[in-house]
Amino acid sequence: MIMNNKKAIILSTFILVNIIGIGNTNVSYASSNDSIQTEKKDVGNIHIKSEPREEEKTHRTEKSYLDLKRLGGVGNIKIASEPNLEIKPKKITTQEAIEINKELNSIVNLQNEKNFSEAKERMDKLVDLYPENGVFYKWSAIYDNMLRNYENSSSTIEVLKTMFPLSSGVVENDFMLRYYEIDNARNTNTKEVTQKLIEELKEDNKKRNSDKYIFDIKEKNLTQLLCQYQTFLLNNPDYKDVDRKELSDLWEKIPKNKQKTLDDFYGYNLDDLTYIYGMAFNRKDLLKEYVEHEKENKDTIIRQQIKNAKKVLIRKY
Repeated sequence: MIMNNKKAIILSTFILVNIIGIGNTNVSYASSNDSIQTEKKDVGNIHIKSEPREEEKTHRTEKSYLDLKRLGGVGNIKIASEPNLEIKPKKITTQEAIEINKELNSIVNLQNEKNFSEAKERMDKLVDLYPENGVFYKWSAIYDNMLRNYENSSSTIEVLKTMFPLSSGVVENDFMLRYYEIDNARNTNTKEVTQKLIEELKEDNKKRNSDKYIFDIKEKNLTQLLCQYQTFLLNNPDYKDVDRKELSDLWEKIPKNKQKTLDDFYGYNLDDLTYIYGMAFNRKDLLKEYVEHEKENKDTIIRQQIKNAKKVLIRKY
């Protein structure tokens, strides 16, 4: 995968799922009469659902039960979507649903503040409380990736793959998880292993050939772009002396209206690309945006990149 009223992430860069499913980053809301209907509001570019209105609260009691999957979700954390990550049916009270929704709101805010450590800690509590729901495992893995705990992130993804009956390929159909699996491998494994994972995702993307939209981009085009991005990072590990032709080709694939907000690129955080491109082509406008996007980030590597960007910004040319 900041509390910034313009942005939301990621790890998009993006954030919270449908309590049942692992799938694309679209936010879907349950329409069943048994689901909790709530007002929508925005946190950055992440659409979330607020606490149920008072009249809706009084319409149900704590003794009424519903499926956990019928919670619509918060941000990119979807609770009812395909593929289904729920291991077995789980009935929760209406009050539980309200509390889960509140907790997801808090986690979204922590993610927007780049506080991935606390976001992961609170997500792990949901994993302990609702171990039958793979969505919480998914976001725990994403937050580990954001914290550069790549091996832990990979281990959590492997747990998801072995959770019965999810071993039948459900996890493999979640391209967001596949992306983070690749990113983990790139940072911990050999180039050959990472390249193989990229090629497998590219091939599966071609087979799926999805015309489904993730916000305003087709899923297949987004996946293709993400594979190209990971390939670029694989070929340019130190961000120095990058292949400018390869970099320019990748940058041109980014929609023009998104080129300054890659800290929230359809639920993924690709802001390193803003930094790399800005440094390679002396784009002070982009570096200024990068510094603003990442100012709350406590990551040591990001802090050093911010310093590097600021040195460029104060130069006359």
